[in-house]
Parts: sequence; C-alpha cells; structure tokens
Amino acid sequence: MTKIGIISDVHANPIALKKVFAQETAINEWFFLGDAVGYGPFPIEAIVLLITHIDPDHWLIGNHDAILLNLYDDSITLPARKTIMNQLSILHNKGIGLYGWCKKFWTIDTASPRSILDKSVDYWFAHGMVDDWPNCIMRYVFPFQDDDSYNDIRHAFNNLNERRRDNHSTVLFCGHSHMPTFLFSPYRQNYYQYRPIHLDRENSLNETGLYVVNTGSVGFSRISKRDDRCPYAYYVVLDISQNTFQFKRIGYEGDRLIEESNKQNATWDRGKDGMTVRRFYEAAYMDANNKREWEKVYRETEQGWEPIIDRHNW
Repeated sequence: MTKIGIISDVHANPIALKKVFAQETAINEWFFLGDAVGYGPFPIEAIVLLITHIDPDHWLIGNHDAILLNLYDDSITLPARKTIMNQLSILHNKGIGLYGWCKKFWTIDTASPRSILDKSVDYWFAHGMVDDWPNCIMRYVFPFQDDDSYNDIRHAFNNLNERRRDNHSTVLFCGHSHMPTFLFSPYRQNYYQYRPIHLDRENSLNETGLYVVNTGSVGFSRISKRDDRCPYAYYVVLDISQNTFQFKRIGYEGDRLIEESNKQNATWDRGKDGMTVRRFYEAAYMDANNKREWEKVYRETEQGWEPIIDRHNW
C-alpha cells in the first residue's frame, strides 16, 4: 500500500466519481470518508461504483448516510432531508438488494475513524474528525475565521494530540465541509498555520507536528466559481512511502448531469421546499457567504490558493 486515493462526499454523483477513478490508474488503495448519498440524482449508480473500488474496511459513513438509515437525526435543511428520503425510496424500490447491503455495512461502527500507524507518521481518516459518535460525522473543519470554526479546528487538533505517539507526525484526512483545507500545528506550540492548497504538487508531512487535511468533495464541491466552465471534483492522493500528498481536482460534465437526470426524471419534490436537479447543480458552486469567508483566508493563484493569513493563535 503505497499510493492511497482519498475521496469524500460523493453525494449520489457518479458522473464526477467516474472521472476521478478514470484519472487515477496508479492508486493501490482507496479510502472513502463518507456521504455516498444525498443531494445528487443517482444514489444507486454512485453506491455501486463505490462498491467496485472501495474495500469495506476503508469505507466510512457520513452524516447523510447515517440519516438515510436512521442512525442519526441531524438538523439538516428540509430540501436535503427530502432528498435523502427520496433516495431511501429509490434504494428500496430499485436497488435490487442494495438497501440490504447498506444496512449491513453502514453502521455506527462504520463511522468510526480509521488509522494507519506508520514508522514516523500516523494517518487518521474520518468524515468529520477523530472523535466519538456522533461528533466523528458531525463536527466540521472549515478554514474560516469565525469563533465556531476556530473552536472546531482546535477540537480537531486536540483530539489528534491525544492520539499522537512520541516523535510522530499525526495527520487527519477528513471531508464533510466540501472545502479543501491544509492546516499544520507544530508540537508544543500554541498556534496553527494555514498552508497553501496547491493542486498536483507534493505536500510534505515530514515536519513533526499535527496536520489537518480536508480532501474537499468529489460530487458537491463548494469552492467552484460560477464562471468556471464546469464544476470540479476534489480529492487527495497520499504517498505513504514518501509521507507526501497532493490535492487533486478534475472537471466533469455538469450539463450532462442535468440532462441525464431529467431523462430519468430524477428530480425531487418540486414544491417550494423541494430541490430540483437545477438547484443541485447551482448549489455545487460557492454561495455568497462561503465565498466571502473563503476570500478572507485564501487568494487564488495559478497553482491553487495561497493563505492570506499565516497563523492563528489558540
């Protein structure tokens, strides 16, 4: 196990997921950090595609998956909840045993963070953060500067610090927020740094300390801009032999997503609280609030994004 592909938040979007798997032919193992369902129009196709690539031992569930199976009742928006309930019906009626597979493998235990304890770096994988149920699927890592984001980031680093081994770097790979993030806190220091988010560039994990890396989302990225030619799927490739990782992205056919969805009549409740395919596609771009908060922290460059601020003290 040398190169590991790490993906999260597919959200019933197999069109984006196929692009990722087709691009990464040299991956030895895949880790999926959760949320196979929710938002998108094709839950069956997305789950089947994940099953063909992901070992169950490397498959974590997210909050949308947990809500689908009534493992947890989260206060998500009404359109998102209606989408999940509609997908539950699809799995029951058209899944041909797929709902039973989900019931068997998607449990509270499946949400538990996993780890690979290496010689000098310990790698942790979670949907939200390394924590007990339900915080492991519910707490976010947003790279923002508001008090809630600071508290969540500090909580993530504290939990990693409790699990660190002497002279080892400790890394968390997570999803949930749908925003790529790279944070570093040196051991025994009272601050964390914002690291650049450079696409297709090696990021070293050899500096002793704590790292938090959010992979972004494959199926529902929240940092695509409306003037992009297409939405992007974001993910990470980890090279354990070198203790490095890369942020990766690939564009996919958003218009094709809508076209195929409409062909299959894969729309949600059309009432005022429902979410249509068009609304799903529009929501895949950065909303005004996220854009405002994101631009307080990062500026876009040809390589990706550079942090505007260097560090935050505890």
